[in-house]
Amino acid sequence: MKKVLRVEKLTNKKYLNLYEATFELDNGKQINYQIVSRKQNLDLTNPNNSADAVRILPYFFDNGELKIVLIREFRFPINNYIYAVPAGLIDNDEDPIVSAKRELEEEIGASVVKIYQTEKKSYTSVGMSDESIICFEAEVKLDKSQKLEDREDISIVVVNLKELEKMLDTEDFGLQSKLQLRAFLYKKLLESK
Repeated sequence: MKKVLRVEKLTNKKYLNLYEATFELDNGKQINYQIVSRKQNLDLTNPNNSADAVRILPYFFDNGELKIVLIREFRFPINNYIYAVPAGLIDNDEDPIVSAKRELEEEIGASVVKIYQTEKKSYTSVGMSDESIICFEAEVKLDKSQKLEDREDISIVVVNLKELEKMLDTEDFGLQSKLQLRAFLYKKLLESK
């Protein structure tokens, strides 16, 4: 680890903040590095081991056929819609499974039949952020209404494996969702052989 000399908070926003950290390198040289974080107080000398968010790949069976539930969501940073799987922030140290179930209910109106963690905490973009996420797969029932926030524009898209495979090659996805979906697709294709 490099020696952290100081961390200065440059913004004070609810969901995302910019920090400038000064590090001392092994040769004694000091460098400044900008870091984006979801934390209100970034402490690089005592890293927090809890994840910031969850991402969930929801599926169900319809007359024996596996169906995957995608979302098509407007994303402000690109001013466009992309396909993804439900995801969201972990609220105030809540259990990640509780967060995952809440996000499924809010974003796609689903109840969870069974859920399991597929990936431990992993970092989303370590070149600029300390954000981390835990991934899940969940068998769901679409039995509720979406509970979207005012700024959320999310529609539900249900596909089978063949449709998913085509979409992954032709449609715009968030990379993390795309990789999680592609791994799920390949796993299911291997299981069917």
